[in-house]
Amino acid sequence: MLRNERFILCFCLGAFFFISVQLISSSDVINNIKILANSTATPSYVAKKRQRICILAGPHKTGTSSIQANLYSWSKATINFTDSMFSPLPEPVISWIWPVPIQIARIEHNDSHTWDWSPSKVFYPMMEVLMDKNRHPEQRSLFQMYTPDEIVKMYQEAISTYWNDGYDIVFGTEAMDMIVKLKEGPSMIRNISTHILPDID
Repeated sequence: MLRNERFILCFCLGAFFFISVQLISSSDVINNIKILANSTATPSYVAKKRQRICILAGPHKTGTSSIQANLYSWSKATINFTDSMFSPLPEPVISWIWPVPIQIARIEHNDSHTWDWSPSKVFYPMMEVLMDKNRHPEQRSLFQMYTPDEIVKMYQEAISTYWNDGYDIVFGTEAMDMIVKLKEGPSMIRNISTHILPDID
């Protein structure tokens, strides 16, 4: 088996698991150290909430659409289209949020697709825009209306806004399998890390 085939196989085996990134700021660490050093502090002050980001890493044809739809419907609603097959529940089941960029969702919702689009699919264009510019699906309205940098900024702002409001973040797309399929995969990972995920103080 070739090295690339082994890598793809490992990636597929992880399809139903979250890549969980536990994020805690350096200021929180310092504050906790100060609290622990204070003999009068109560234990309730020591336990600081740690925000989390979970990324569903695909790939295609592994049940990702159902997982995305369920997580979107279980999480706190960010947008709802009455004609969408999947809609958020009246009361969220989990305290996480699927951070839908509203403008991207509206454009994608009104565009023509060969599948049943829902807001849970809103992160597919995120991976498309991170590909080599010659691969961008220019026939789609989103890529006609906005530049790649503008699209990336909309994703970054949506995720950062909810993150700064204190929410735990969950999102994903089967299109993340492009990371192992395309030669620009490593740069796509770097761009997600540096240009889309929120800054940690």
